[in-house]
Amino acid sequence: MAEQVIDYVLNLKRPLFLFVDATGSIIKNNFDIIDKRIFVYAAVVAGSTDYSPLDVTSFISSKHGVKDVSIFAEYLADTMRRLSTKKVVVDKIETDFSLVLMQSFCRAFNGCKLSIYLNQTFKEIHGKNTKTCLVVLHVCSSHLIKTIKKQIDSHIADEDAKKLALNAINQLIHSTSLEETAKIVEGLYVLFGCEYRHANFAIYCNYLKNQTNETEEINACDAEIRCKISEKDVHDDTKKESPFYEYFQTIKNDCDRKGGFSENQNIFYTPKFMNYVFDFLLPYYSTWSGAMLKQFNMLRDSNAPVENYWKIEKQYILNNRKNIQLERYIKIKEEITMQRLRERKFSLQTTRVLKKRKEANNENHKELFPEGTWKKKET
Repeated sequence: MAEQVIDYVLNLKRPLFLFVDATGSIIKNNFDIIDKRIFVYAAVVAGSTDYSPLDVTSFISSKHGVKDVSIFAEYLADTMRRLSTKKVVVDKIETDFSLVLMQSFCRAFNGCKLSIYLNQTFKEIHGKNTKTCLVVLHVCSSHLIKTIKKQIDSHIADEDAKKLALNAINQLIHSTSLEETAKIVEGLYVLFGCEYRHANFAIYCNYLKNQTNETEEINACDAEIRCKISEKDVHDDTKKESPFYEYFQTIKNDCDRKGGFSENQNIFYTPKFMNYVFDFLLPYYSTWSGAMLKQFNMLRDSNAPVENYWKIEKQYILNNRKNIQLERYIKIKEEITMQRLRERKFSLQTTRVLKKRKEANNENHKELFPEGTWKKKET
Protein backbone atom coordinates (compact mmCIF):
# COMPACT_ATOMS: atom_id res chain seq x y z
CA MET A 1 0.00 0.00 0.00
CA ALA A 2 2.73 2.49 0.99
CA GLU A 3 4.55 2.07 -2.32
CA GLN A 4 1.37 2.90 -4.26
CA VAL A 5 1.01 6.16 -2.32
CA ILE A 6 4.71 7.04 -2.60
CA ASP A 7 4.68 6.37 -6.35
CA TYR A 8 1.69 8.71 -6.72
CA VAL A 9 3.33 11.44 -4.60
CA LEU A 10 6.57 11.29 -6.60
CA ASN A 11 4.62 12.23 -9.72
CA LEU A 12 3.11 15.35 -8.17
CA LYS A 13 4.21 18.76 -9.39
CA ARG A 14 7.44 19.99 -7.79
CA PRO A 15 8.44 21.43 -5.40
CA LEU A 16 7.45 18.53 -3.15
CA PHE A 17 7.10 19.21 0.57
CA LEU A 18 6.56 16.63 3.33
CA PHE A 19 5.01 17.56 6.68
CA VAL A 20 6.01 15.29 9.57
CA ASP A 21 4.50 15.00 13.03
CA ALA A 22 3.32 12.47 15.63
CA THR A 23 0.39 12.07 17.97
CA GLY A 24 0.04 9.93 21.07
CA SER A 25 -3.68 10.17 21.77
CA ILE A 26 -5.07 7.47 19.46
CA ILE A 27 -3.79 3.96 20.19
CA LYS A 28 -4.36 2.08 23.43
CA ASN A 29 -1.29 0.65 25.14
CA ASN A 30 -2.00 -3.02 25.87
CA PHE A 31 1.62 -4.09 26.02
CA ASP A 32 2.38 -3.49 29.72
CA ILE A 33 5.02 -0.93 28.83
CA ILE A 34 5.39 1.27 31.91
CA ASP A 35 5.13 5.03 31.28
CA LYS A 36 5.26 4.52 27.52
CA ARG A 37 2.74 6.04 25.16
CA ILE A 38 2.28 4.65 21.69
CA PHE A 39 2.76 7.35 19.09
CA VAL A 40 1.69 7.38 15.46
CA TYR A 41 4.17 9.18 13.22
CA ALA A 42 3.02 10.40 9.83
CA ALA A 43 4.56 12.09 6.78
CA VAL A 44 1.88 13.79 4.72
CA VAL A 45 1.55 15.99 1.63
CA ALA A 46 -0.72 19.01 1.85
CA GLY A 47 -4.35 18.92 0.84
CA SER A 48 -6.30 21.49 -1.16
CA THR A 49 -9.84 22.84 -1.47
CA ASP A 50 -10.75 19.56 -3.19
CA TYR A 51 -8.72 16.99 -1.26
CA SER A 52 -7.71 16.17 2.29
CA PRO A 53 -3.99 15.87 3.22
CA LEU A 54 -2.58 12.53 2.07
CA ASP A 55 -0.68 10.24 4.42
CA VAL A 56 2.41 9.14 2.46
CA THR A 57 3.42 6.65 5.12
CA SER A 58 2.95 6.10 8.86
CA PHE A 59 4.93 4.54 11.67
CA ILE A 60 3.66 3.27 15.04
CA SER A 61 6.10 3.04 17.92
CA SER A 62 6.38 3.10 21.71
CA LYS A 63 10.04 4.13 21.43
CA HIS A 64 10.92 7.63 20.29
CA GLY A 65 14.69 7.87 20.08
CA VAL A 66 16.72 8.63 16.95
CA LYS A 67 17.38 4.93 16.24
CA ASP A 68 13.65 4.18 16.38
CA VAL A 69 12.40 7.12 14.30
CA SER A 70 15.24 6.60 11.81
CA ILE A 71 13.69 3.25 10.83
CA PHE A 72 10.59 5.15 9.67
CA ALA A 73 12.54 7.95 7.97
CA GLU A 74 14.99 5.63 6.20
CA TYR A 75 12.23 3.35 4.91
CA LEU A 76 10.48 6.37 3.42
CA ALA A 77 13.66 7.87 1.91
CA ASP A 78 14.90 4.53 0.49
CA THR A 79 11.52 3.73 -1.07
CA MET A 80 11.28 7.18 -2.65
CA ARG A 81 14.77 6.89 -4.12
CA ARG A 82 14.02 3.42 -5.50
CA LEU A 83 10.84 4.63 -7.21
CA SER A 84 12.28 7.92 -8.48
CA THR A 85 14.93 8.93 -10.98
CA LYS A 86 15.55 12.30 -9.29
CA LYS A 87 18.58 12.84 -7.08
CA VAL A 88 16.60 14.96 -4.58
CA VAL A 89 13.29 13.17 -4.04
CA VAL A 90 11.85 15.80 -1.65
CA ASP A 91 12.50 19.53 -1.64
CA LYS A 92 11.62 20.34 1.96
CA ILE A 93 10.62 18.55 5.16
CA GLU A 94 8.62 20.52 7.74
CA THR A 95 8.65 19.31 11.37
CA ASP A 96 8.02 20.64 14.85
CA PHE A 97 11.04 21.67 16.95
CA SER A 98 12.04 18.07 17.64
CA LEU A 99 15.75 17.30 17.42
CA VAL A 100 14.94 13.59 17.17
CA LEU A 101 12.78 14.16 14.08
CA MET A 102 15.33 16.51 12.50
CA GLN A 103 18.25 14.18 13.17
CA SER A 104 16.37 11.13 11.87
CA PHE A 105 15.10 12.74 8.67
CA CYS A 106 18.39 14.53 8.02
CA ARG A 107 20.24 11.20 8.13
CA ALA A 108 17.65 9.52 5.93
CA PHE A 109 17.22 12.20 3.24
CA ASN A 110 20.56 14.05 3.32
CA GLY A 111 22.78 11.12 4.33
CA CYS A 112 24.43 13.08 7.15
CA LYS A 113 24.04 14.08 10.79
CA LEU A 114 22.23 17.26 11.71
CA SER A 115 25.54 18.89 12.70
CA ILE A 116 26.95 18.34 9.18
CA TYR A 117 23.75 19.74 7.67
CA LEU A 118 24.18 22.86 9.85
CA ASN A 119 27.75 23.27 8.59
CA GLN A 120 26.62 22.92 4.98
CA THR A 121 23.80 25.42 5.42
CA PHE A 122 26.16 27.87 7.15
CA LYS A 123 28.33 27.85 4.02
CA GLU A 124 25.23 28.04 1.83
CA ILE A 125 23.96 31.15 3.62
CA HIS A 126 27.42 32.73 3.38
CA GLY A 127 27.48 32.02 -0.36
CA LYS A 128 30.53 29.76 -0.07
CA ASN A 129 28.68 26.80 -1.60
CA THR A 130 26.93 26.51 -4.90
CA LYS A 131 23.47 25.11 -4.26
CA THR A 132 24.09 21.61 -3.05
CA CYS A 133 21.64 18.74 -3.35
CA LEU A 134 20.12 19.29 0.06
CA VAL A 135 16.68 18.45 1.30
CA VAL A 136 15.80 21.57 3.31
CA LEU A 137 14.79 20.91 6.93
CA HIS A 138 12.48 23.55 8.35
CA VAL A 139 10.82 23.92 11.73
CA CYS A 140 7.19 25.04 11.79
CA SER A 141 7.15 28.67 13.00
CA SER A 142 3.95 28.24 15.02
CA HIS A 143 5.39 25.22 16.85
CA LEU A 144 8.61 27.11 17.51
CA ILE A 145 6.94 30.24 18.85
CA LYS A 146 4.72 28.18 21.11
CA THR A 147 7.78 26.36 22.47
CA ILE A 148 9.69 29.60 23.05
CA LYS A 149 6.67 31.35 24.57
CA LYS A 150 6.67 28.70 27.31
CA GLN A 151 10.27 29.67 28.10
CA ILE A 152 9.39 33.38 28.09
CA ASP A 153 6.40 32.89 30.39
CA SER A 154 8.39 30.76 32.83
CA HIS A 155 11.44 33.06 33.05
CA ILE A 156 10.24 36.63 32.40
CA ALA A 157 7.80 38.26 34.85
CA ASP A 158 7.35 41.77 33.42
CA GLU A 159 4.55 41.90 30.81
CA ASP A 160 6.23 44.57 28.67
CA ALA A 161 9.45 42.56 28.71
CA LYS A 162 7.51 39.44 27.64
CA LYS A 163 6.03 41.26 24.65
CA LEU A 164 9.42 42.65 23.67
CA ALA A 165 11.09 39.23 23.92
CA LEU A 166 8.34 37.58 21.85
CA ASN A 167 8.59 40.35 19.23
CA ALA A 168 12.36 39.88 19.03
CA ILE A 169 11.97 36.10 18.62
CA ASN A 170 9.37 36.63 15.92
CA GLN A 171 11.79 38.91 14.09
CA LEU A 172 14.56 36.31 14.39
CA ILE A 173 12.28 33.70 12.82
CA HIS A 174 11.57 35.95 9.84
CA SER A 175 15.20 37.01 9.33
CA THR A 176 16.78 35.98 6.04
CA SER A 177 20.48 36.76 6.59
CA LEU A 178 23.07 36.40 9.32
CA GLU A 179 23.84 40.13 9.18
CA GLU A 180 20.20 41.00 9.90
CA THR A 181 20.04 38.37 12.64
CA ALA A 182 23.24 39.62 14.30
CA LYS A 183 21.65 43.02 15.00
CA ILE A 184 18.57 41.40 16.54
CA VAL A 185 20.66 39.03 18.66
CA GLU A 186 22.83 41.91 19.91
CA GLY A 187 19.73 43.85 20.92
CA LEU A 188 18.20 40.80 22.59
CA TYR A 189 21.41 40.18 24.56
CA VAL A 190 21.73 43.80 25.71
CA LEU A 191 18.10 43.83 26.89
CA PHE A 192 17.89 40.40 28.54
CA GLY A 193 21.43 39.03 28.90
CA CYS A 194 23.32 41.86 30.59
CA GLU A 195 23.09 42.44 34.34
CA TYR A 196 23.67 46.19 34.07
CA ARG A 197 21.79 48.67 31.90
CA HIS A 198 23.47 49.54 28.60
CA ALA A 199 23.78 53.15 27.40
CA ASN A 200 21.80 52.21 24.28
CA PHE A 201 19.09 50.30 26.16
CA ALA A 202 16.24 52.54 24.93
CA ILE A 203 17.57 52.47 21.35
CA TYR A 204 17.59 48.65 21.31
CA CYS A 205 14.06 48.59 22.77
CA ASN A 206 12.77 50.85 20.02
CA TYR A 207 14.69 48.96 17.35
CA LEU A 208 13.15 45.63 18.27
CA LYS A 209 9.67 47.15 18.60
CA ASN A 210 9.78 49.03 15.31
CA GLN A 211 11.48 46.41 13.16
CA THR A 212 9.31 43.46 14.19
CA ASN A 213 7.01 41.78 11.72
CA GLU A 214 3.48 40.91 12.76
CA THR A 215 3.55 38.33 15.51
CA GLU A 216 3.11 34.84 14.14
CA GLU A 217 -0.22 33.28 14.99
CA ILE A 218 0.13 30.74 17.77
CA ASN A 219 -2.27 27.94 17.00
CA ALA A 220 -3.24 24.91 19.04
CA CYS A 221 -0.42 22.76 17.75
CA ASP A 222 1.01 19.85 19.67
CA ALA A 223 4.56 20.83 20.62
CA GLU A 224 5.28 18.06 23.10
CA ILE A 225 8.67 16.38 23.25
CA ARG A 226 8.37 12.62 22.87
CA CYS A 227 11.77 11.59 24.23
CA LYS A 228 13.66 14.07 26.43
CA ILE A 229 16.70 11.82 26.79
CA SER A 230 17.19 11.47 23.04
CA GLU A 231 16.59 15.20 22.56
CA LYS A 232 19.40 15.93 25.04
CA ASP A 233 21.75 13.41 23.40
CA VAL A 234 21.22 14.96 19.97
CA HIS A 235 21.63 18.47 21.33
CA ASP A 236 24.85 17.70 23.24
CA ASP A 237 26.42 16.25 20.09
CA THR A 238 25.12 18.90 17.69
CA LYS A 239 25.59 22.17 19.59
CA LYS A 240 29.36 21.78 19.88
CA GLU A 241 29.71 21.20 16.14
CA SER A 242 27.27 23.89 14.98
CA PRO A 243 28.98 26.89 13.31
CA PHE A 244 25.97 29.01 14.23
CA TYR A 245 26.67 28.42 17.93
CA GLU A 246 30.19 29.80 17.55
CA TYR A 247 29.01 32.68 15.33
CA PHE A 248 26.45 33.96 17.83
CA GLN A 249 28.72 33.39 20.84
CA THR A 250 31.19 35.75 19.13
CA ILE A 251 28.49 38.43 18.90
CA LYS A 252 27.78 38.05 22.62
CA ASN A 253 31.47 38.24 23.53
CA ASP A 254 31.99 41.30 21.31
CA CYS A 255 29.10 43.04 23.05
CA ASP A 256 30.66 42.37 26.46
CA ARG A 257 34.05 43.58 25.25
CA LYS A 258 32.70 46.86 23.82
CA GLY A 259 31.26 47.85 27.18
CA GLY A 260 28.94 50.84 27.48
CA PHE A 261 27.21 49.57 30.63
CA SER A 262 26.17 51.80 33.52
CA GLU A 263 26.07 50.99 37.23
CA ASN A 264 22.27 50.71 37.16
CA GLN A 265 20.68 47.27 37.33
CA ASN A 266 18.98 46.04 34.16
CA ILE A 267 15.35 45.31 35.13
CA PHE A 268 14.94 42.99 32.09
CA TYR A 269 17.96 40.85 33.00
CA THR A 270 16.91 37.20 32.55
CA PRO A 271 19.97 34.91 32.31
CA LYS A 272 17.99 31.64 32.13
CA PHE A 273 16.02 32.80 29.12
CA MET A 274 19.16 34.04 27.35
CA ASN A 275 20.95 30.76 28.07
CA TYR A 276 18.07 29.01 26.33
CA VAL A 277 18.32 31.35 23.33
CA PHE A 278 22.10 31.03 22.90
CA ASP A 279 22.49 27.37 23.85
CA PHE A 280 19.35 25.73 22.47
CA LEU A 281 17.82 28.02 19.84
CA LEU A 282 20.55 29.83 17.90
CA PRO A 283 22.72 26.74 17.17
CA TYR A 284 19.89 25.54 14.86
CA TYR A 285 19.43 28.90 13.13
CA SER A 286 19.19 27.56 9.57
CA THR A 287 16.38 25.14 10.48
CA TRP A 288 13.90 27.75 11.76
CA SER A 289 14.83 31.10 10.18
CA GLY A 290 14.01 32.34 6.69
CA ALA A 291 17.63 32.16 5.50
CA MET A 292 17.50 28.75 3.82
CA LEU A 293 14.01 29.40 2.47
CA LYS A 294 15.35 32.52 0.73
CA GLN A 295 18.40 30.63 -0.52
CA PHE A 296 16.23 27.95 -2.17
CA ASN A 297 13.37 30.30 -3.17
CA MET A 298 10.81 28.61 -0.92
CA LEU A 299 7.80 30.06 0.84
CA ARG A 300 7.40 29.75 4.61
CA ASP A 301 5.03 26.96 5.61
CA SER A 302 3.63 25.75 8.88
CA ASN A 303 2.87 22.19 9.90
CA ALA A 304 -0.83 22.96 9.38
CA PRO A 305 -1.28 20.19 6.74
CA VAL A 306 -0.29 17.43 9.18
CA GLU A 307 -2.19 19.11 12.04
CA ASN A 308 -5.24 19.22 9.77
CA TYR A 309 -4.61 15.58 8.88
CA TRP A 310 -4.74 14.56 12.55
CA LYS A 311 -7.84 16.68 13.12
CA ILE A 312 -9.72 15.03 10.24
CA GLU A 313 -8.64 11.57 11.36
CA LYS A 314 -9.58 12.07 15.00
CA GLN A 315 -12.85 13.97 14.52
CA TYR A 316 -14.35 12.72 11.27
CA ILE A 317 -12.93 9.21 10.93
CA LEU A 318 -12.47 8.02 14.51
CA ASN A 319 -15.34 10.16 15.87
CA ASN A 320 -13.14 11.45 18.71
CA ARG A 321 -12.59 7.93 20.08
CA LYS A 322 -9.35 7.38 21.97
CA ASN A 323 -7.39 4.32 23.08
CA ILE A 324 -8.29 2.33 19.97
CA GLN A 325 -6.99 -1.22 19.66
CA LEU A 326 -3.83 -1.34 17.54
CA GLU A 327 -5.12 -3.95 15.05
CA ARG A 328 -8.36 -2.05 14.49
CA TYR A 329 -6.53 1.24 13.98
CA ILE A 330 -4.19 -0.28 11.36
CA LYS A 331 -7.17 -1.63 9.43
CA ILE A 332 -8.97 1.75 9.51
CA LYS A 333 -5.75 3.51 8.49
CA GLU A 334 -5.24 1.26 5.49
CA GLU A 335 -8.82 1.70 4.27
CA ILE A 336 -8.75 5.49 4.63
CA THR A 337 -5.37 5.89 2.93
CA MET A 338 -6.46 3.88 -0.10
CA GLN A 339 -9.73 5.82 -0.22
CA ARG A 340 -7.84 9.14 -0.24
CA LEU A 341 -5.52 7.87 -2.93
CA ARG A 342 -8.49 6.91 -5.13
CA GLU A 343 -10.06 10.32 -4.55
CA ARG A 344 -6.95 12.04 -5.86
CA LYS A 345 -6.30 9.68 -8.77
CA PHE A 346 -9.87 9.81 -10.09
CA SER A 347 -10.70 13.41 -9.06
CA LEU A 348 -13.34 12.36 -6.55
CA GLN A 349 -14.38 14.47 -3.60
CA THR A 350 -15.25 13.48 -0.06
CA THR A 351 -18.69 14.13 1.42
CA ARG A 352 -17.08 16.55 3.88
CA VAL A 353 -15.51 18.61 1.06
CA LEU A 354 -18.75 18.60 -0.96
CA LYS A 355 -20.72 19.69 2.10
CA LYS A 356 -18.33 22.59 2.75
CA ARG A 357 -18.52 23.65 -0.91
CA LYS A 358 -22.33 23.50 -0.87
CA GLU A 359 -22.45 25.65 2.28
CA ALA A 360 -20.09 28.20 0.70
CA ASN A 361 -22.20 28.30 -2.48
CA ASN A 362 -25.38 28.82 -0.43
CA GLU A 363 -23.78 31.74 1.42
CA ASN A 364 -22.66 33.33 -1.86
CA HIS A 365 -26.13 32.84 -3.30
CA LYS A 366 -27.73 34.60 -0.32
CA GLU A 367 -25.37 37.56 -0.73
CA LEU A 368 -26.01 37.88 -4.47
CA PHE A 369 -29.73 37.18 -4.39
CA PRO A 370 -31.13 38.19 -0.99
CA GLU A 371 -34.58 36.83 -0.38
CA GLY A 372 -37.49 39.23 0.19
CA THR A 373 -39.90 38.86 3.09
CA TRP A 374 -43.67 39.17 3.00
CA LYS A 375 -45.21 41.77 5.25
CA LYS A 376 -48.42 41.03 7.03
CA LYS A 377 -51.38 42.64 5.31
CA GLU A 378 -52.69 45.61 7.26
CA THR A 379 -56.41 45.59 8.00
